[in-house]
Amino acid sequence: MAKLVNPKVFSQQFGIPSAALDAEGLLDPVLNADTKLFVDPLLLKKSIHPVMASFGVQAFEKRMSDIIELLAESKGPVDAPWTAAMKWLALHERSETCLGYGGAGTSGRDRPDSLKEKILTTAKQIVDVGVRNPELIILMGMFESGVGPDSISDLTTNSILRVLEQITKDFCNRHAIPLTKFFLEFEEYELPANQTRPGSGIFLVPKDILRELPVATDWADIDRVVSFNSQLRHMVNQMIGNITKATVTQKKSALKHIALSNPHNFQMLIRDLLANDPAGYDFEKDKKGFEALRQALLTAAQQYPLTIAPPSSPTLPELMRVVGEITGQFKQLIENNNLSHLLWDGSKPRSEKSAQLVYFGVADSYCKANNLDISPEVHSGGGPVDFKFSTGYAFRVLVEIKLSTGTVVHGYETQLEIYKAASQTDEGLFLIINVGGMGSKLSRVQMIQQDRIKAGKKASPIVVVDATRKASASKR
Repeated sequence: MAKLVNPKVFSQQFGIPSAALDAEGLLDPVLNADTKLFVDPLLLKKSIHPVMASFGVQAFEKRMSDIIELLAESKGPVDAPWTAAMKWLALHERSETCLGYGGAGTSGRDRPDSLKEKILTTAKQIVDVGVRNPELIILMGMFESGVGPDSISDLTTNSILRVLEQITKDFCNRHAIPLTKFFLEFEEYELPANQTRPGSGIFLVPKDILRELPVATDWADIDRVVSFNSQLRHMVNQMIGNITKATVTQKKSALKHIALSNPHNFQMLIRDLLANDPAGYDFEKDKKGFEALRQALLTAAQQYPLTIAPPSSPTLPELMRVVGEITGQFKQLIENNNLSHLLWDGSKPRSEKSAQLVYFGVADSYCKANNLDISPEVHSGGGPVDFKFSTGYAFRVLVEIKLSTGTVVHGYETQLEIYKAASQTDEGLFLIINVGGMGSKLSRVQMIQQDRIKAGKKASPIVVVDATRKASASKR
């Protein structure tokens, strides 16, 4: 599983305030790890960036229209119009945006020609029944297995590269950020260079055209559109029975059949899809912790400096001391310095993964601030935070983080031990973040700890951080 190591955000690399990007509504991307958000073509026209709302929409619609016109001319696969349509159906993941499924790293990926062939074959069938809407391609996620928001996002991104370049250049020129020439798909672009990935540039992306990237490649609007339109729901139910019990593949197949039956049905799908008022990712609520990680990376050590003595020798006790000091500072920041707001979405605690990312951001910022030869790592898809000396493999301490609402007892009794065994270390630290609902969990893990000590076994220390919501100081 990929790990996030030594993260660096755009504002850090170029020495500008992250607030400068926020003020212009631009994502401050982590340069060496993909943020799991995608570009939604339906959000382009709503962007606060005039160049995106105008030229971005035009560029996307022109690309889609060109593909549709080529399919209308094509007699079938391998002829010249079909080959040209294949070229314009660019599904390559643009690593320069630092978005997508990549996890640790931003290498980008391309889809196989077989997927492009599948999309074009269905699009050609729809064109042949008389449909010419530029939005036709957007609906491929509703019809084809393996085509989801990520594919549509990459197609959209490749359609608006020049617009993204203009937005990026305008920002960089205002903030004296140097630009470098890069060749993408045989065309020249002027972009800031990504120092974490030599040879790669960076596109800055407006936040308001981004949506959350689901784990599965399912187009969530399938259920919404079918539920919204009683006529469509009746037609789908006639084909597959109870739609609530149907698989996503069955729903896609039914919608594809309905859309291909006549132009009216397809226009109905287009109308109902566009009738929705799509919303981008809410960076204020930040349910996935994307912003929380950035804030922890950028503010913890700068606003609350802490001197940590480097290990006097490369030993586990010294590494454990450093990890303990970092964890103690994390506890201080959460309990007394208002960093707990990164763990909450209003009155609800954010996910355990968000808490892990905040801890990771704090740990990484203090290691860098103190020039420690220790690298915190976090699995991009979940799991423990893993500390190790960056110069060797032999010494490592695992830190398992659990919210008080989660599986605390199982985490201490089983999970941490499994992770320690897998990493070939006896040293671990169990961090419980109390957001309420603790009940008897703490006393139970403390009993397990004491039983292990009595049996002469290694028992990982337990640290509890109080992150419960508190009244302001004036009201306490």
